Amino acid sequence: MIKWKNIKKTLSVGFTAILAFSLISPVYADSSTTSSAGASSISAKVSAKLNQQFSASEYVTYLVKLKDQVDTESVAKHAFQKASAEQISPAAAKLSVRTG
Repeated sequence: MIKWKNIKKTLSVGFTAILAFSLISPVYADSSTTSSAGASSISAKVSAKLNQQFSASEYVTYLVKLKDQVDTESVAKHAFQKASAEQISPAAAKLSVRTG
């Protein structure tokens, strides 16, 4: 008859080996998963001047402009109206307005 202690020890050694392998395996992951087509479309969106600055220095300050902007005031008003319609406490209403 197999003792419970032996089964427990075997399982713990097996799970430890699996855990150690899962920690080591990401180190050997292949970085060729990025496609060259995706990289070329990204570099087309970035200005040539910024690319030159990145090649000259490791750290560059730049501003990202998004096409669509959020109207934060209307979102806050909508959240406040929703909170007041649900008749929740003032603290909870303030939190819902802040979190959107």
